[in-house]
Amino acid sequence: MNSSQFEDQLKAQGILLLESVRKHQSERGVLQMSQDKLLDLARKEPGAFRQLVEFIMVYPAIEADDSLLLDYFRSFFAEHRAALGMLGMAEAFTSQSFVAQKIRDQVTRMARQFVPAENLAELGSVLDRLVSEGRTFTADLMGEDVYSRQDANAYTAQVLQLIDAVSGRPKANVSVKPSGLEPNIDSICVDGVRMSAAKERYRIMLRQAIKKHVFLYLDLEDFKMQRFYHRLLRDIWMEPEFRL
Repeated sequence: MNSSQFEDQLKAQGILLLESVRKHQSERGVLQMSQDKLLDLARKEPGAFRQLVEFIMVYPAIEADDSLLLDYFRSFFAEHRAALGMLGMAEAFTSQSFVAQKIRDQVTRMARQFVPAENLAELGSVLDRLVSEGRTFTADLMGEDVYSRQDANAYTAQVLQLIDAVSGRPKANVSVKPSGLEPNIDSICVDGVRMSAAKERYRIMLRQAIKKHVFLYLDLEDFKMQRFYHRLLRDIWMEPEFRL
């Protein structure tokens, strides 16, 4: 987007906001419009979706402080001028605390699209609703990075519980992250003790998934994991137990 296009877009959004002020004569009407336009623009701009997800990841640490919340929002969207312009106009028409609260509301709604449940008990009802609506799903665990063998063993146990929790539903799918299979795994770690330990944890997950008729999806996560990812899959799927 060049400077002229940005100015035209900003002006157009400003006109919409002014019309909203005249029509609604209330903070709530102005903020709802600016909030919707702001996040819609942010999602459409290149790289903005990743910024939104990263913002959601740090959100729990900053949500309580209005000023800090808005500062972080600005820093995460520093390259997305349309989004920042909308935020500035929203603040001009309302109070800082009101804008911060609306961002909190929006972040919570967005996070719920990716984190629909906080535990397995909640997950069951969410998945049943999706199935009743004719939808399919993949279930994932948040915070999969591990820093010790104990962490990796705990992640494996949680994946087994997740497989049990989703089983029995049509096209049940569980996503597994390679970074959860063994601490300090990277693209150059394709042999040795760490690879062997990662393979064994993956075998345990596969056996449970096969038993429960659940599709187990290994999520590449990042291209830096590519060599490890390919070696793990190649070796495991060539073993007689898992060969198709």
